[in-house]
Amino acid sequence: MTLFVYGTLKKGFENHHFLDGAKFLGEATTKEKYPMVNIVKAYPYLNNFNAKGEKKLPKVS
Repeated sequence: MTLFVYGTLKKGFENHHFLDGAKFLGEATTKEKYPMVNIVKAYPYLNNFNAKGEKKLPKVS
């Protein structure tokens, strides 16, 4: 399985330990622009609202 992560799951952040044993494949960006949505202030996610936002720089594991 390929997992596209950002935020606290990235290497060096507090939740990266959940990916212990995962193989790091490299850095990537999204092809299109997506805004970061954080409605409940707990679980931000990317969403496509008319391609507004920025290209994100997540890590791929």
